[in-house]
Amino acid sequence: MPGAGKSTLATRLAAELGLPLLRKDAVKEAFADALAGADDLTDRTRQRTTGVGAMEAMWALLAESPCGAIVEMWAPPSRDRTFVEAGLRRAGLDPALVSEVFCDVPVSVARQRYAVRETSGQRHSVHRTVSEQEWAWVAEHGIPLGLGPTLRVDTSRPVSDREVARLAVQIATAAPAMP
Repeated sequence: MPGAGKSTLATRLAAELGLPLLRKDAVKEAFADALAGADDLTDRTRQRTTGVGAMEAMWALLAESPCGAIVEMWAPPSRDRTFVEAGLRRAGLDPALVSEVFCDVPVSVARQRYAVRETSGQRHSVHRTVSEQEWAWVAEHGIPLGLGPTLRVDTSRPVSDREVARLAVQIATAAPAMP
């Protein structure tokens, strides 16, 4: 979910594992910057389109990576499970063998983090404000995808270096061989 600590943890895991990091928001923000002057990119339909485009770019990059990657995104299963499964398959991976790191955090903490980023200007303008109704949806649908092994991490507090190292070992030992 937004504000769960995904980017922070993914960055640390990628460094620990020596893998490339593919962040959906980084790709989406680059699209928005390149398309500056296009229709309002914060429009709900454009948001969805740039998000889908960002994910398609990430699956293509993952398919080209000789060593795999850490893919960072939020994908609620009720909306994105089939899409993620198909993307992993296009990248040459068996979704049942790909580890999912789920950032477990109360919605109240995620909302607070999101609000701080938004009001401090740390949030790119391509991301729109999340409404009360949307946060209620996030609370209901903020569960793991459950395609492969799921590793839950409490990100309501800082994750220690030791926890990151332990998580990296779990991911490395469960990782499928690259095609």
